[in-house]
Amino acid sequence: MENQGLTLRRRDLREKDNVDKENAPMRSLGGRKMESSALSSNKLGLKTQRSALLDKCMNKRKRTLTEKSTNRQNDTQQTNDDVKAFLDDNAERYKSKDQSQQQQQRQQQQHRRQPPLPILPIIVPDHIRHCFASGKYVPPAETTPSTPFQAKPKPSASSSAAAAAPVPTIDRSRLSTEDDKQVCDAALAYEVKQETRARQVRLRENNVMDWTDPLLVAEYEEDIFDHLRKSEITTLGSPMYASNDPLENEITWKMRGVLIDWVVEVHYLFQLLPETLFLAVNIIDRFLTKRSVSVGKLQLVGLAALFIATKFEEVAAPRIRDFIFMTDDQNIKEEDLIKAERFVLQVLDYKLCFSNPLNFLRRASKTEDYDLHSRMLSKYFMEISCVDHRFIAIPPSKVAAAALWLSQRMLANGSWTPEIAYLSGYTTSELKPIVRLMLDFLSQPVAHDAFFRKWGSRQLMKASVFVRNWVTHYYKNKSKRQQ
Repeated sequence: MENQGLTLRRRDLREKDNVDKENAPMRSLGGRKMESSALSSNKLGLKTQRSALLDKCMNKRKRTLTEKSTNRQNDTQQTNDDVKAFLDDNAERYKSKDQSQQQQQRQQQQHRRQPPLPILPIIVPDHIRHCFASGKYVPPAETTPSTPFQAKPKPSASSSAAAAAPVPTIDRSRLSTEDDKQVCDAALAYEVKQETRARQVRLRENNVMDWTDPLLVAEYEEDIFDHLRKSEITTLGSPMYASNDPLENEITWKMRGVLIDWVVEVHYLFQLLPETLFLAVNIIDRFLTKRSVSVGKLQLVGLAALFIATKFEEVAAPRIRDFIFMTDDQNIKEEDLIKAERFVLQVLDYKLCFSNPLNFLRRASKTEDYDLHSRMLSKYFMEISCVDHRFIAIPPSKVAAAALWLSQRMLANGSWTPEIAYLSGYTTSELKPIVRLMLDFLSQPVAHDAFFRKWGSRQLMKASVFVRNWVTHYYKNKSKRQQ
């Protein structure tokens, strides 16, 4: 009986569990269906809110971009206006005083000169300095609103070469023989080579073709040459540091002439620039003005001066062993030259900037259409100031003007026009004493062999031979007739 009761009870419990199991899934599925419907409604609300938020963000971003674009256009226009106003003000401040003469020169050169490119002015306001940082500024009138700053096209190689080395003119009607033509061709090639190398080393003064190169700062030509004329007095040596009597001073003018003649020969053998020779002679005179040296060290002083000038002026200087080889002195070593170089620089306080007479000659001879004959004779007369001690106290600008005037008179080529007088800064009455010194040197017997041989070469058009013949036939005969 008990076993039957337990069996019945177990059966009831099993049936109850089956009923519970059947009812439990229904409740669970119903609950899940209810939760699913609630989640669907929540998801729909979130999508609506998200789309509204995205629309709000997009509208805000559009407004921000529109404001930035408007501000950028306004800033660009304001910058262009500021730059244009500054350039106009800068041109007004540096305008030449003689407007009539400037207008006349502009009309004469209009068929050859291109309009000047804008360059970096001397003082630029800070808020527009970035416009000139790359050197590619273009005036607003030449640009589009979207690209206010753009680079100009680079010039071709042929135009760059033409601007870098203008070819001198030759009056071939004067050439009667084939030998004269060959001499002129050799001199022309040498002149173009020298001028090209000189322009590669440093910036030159304004001429007709320099307006195409903004690096030559043609607008400030007057200021640059005014500064050179003011500073040339401070870079001259003393005309009293030597004498003709060896009892008064160990270094005589004759010794100085022998030294400069040797420096001229070494300079010519190395094929250096003319600027290097003038700077070397200036360093020698300034050093000997401040320090007294023995005769045995005089050649070392000249060698050190030429070595310093070569480093200062040339693109590629000769090696130090080449300088030592030119001395033919076993007692001078490389260490001696280095010590002498250091000592000379200390005495001169490292002040090597010098108002070179070639700069003044290039400016004064612009109106001569770069005539080769007058330019070559002028350079020959200017180098007389290196070997003759009487020119030490004469400013380089005056030497250059006197050399150009004497070459004109000797070749009967042109006259000293008011334009040349304005560019050189001197009148004929101021130049005549300097010309008399040059003619006095030329009328004396040849005392500087290396100097005479250098200018007697074919590539220098045998200038010394021509001048010697001219002085013999005209200058001395004229002085005798006056006596």
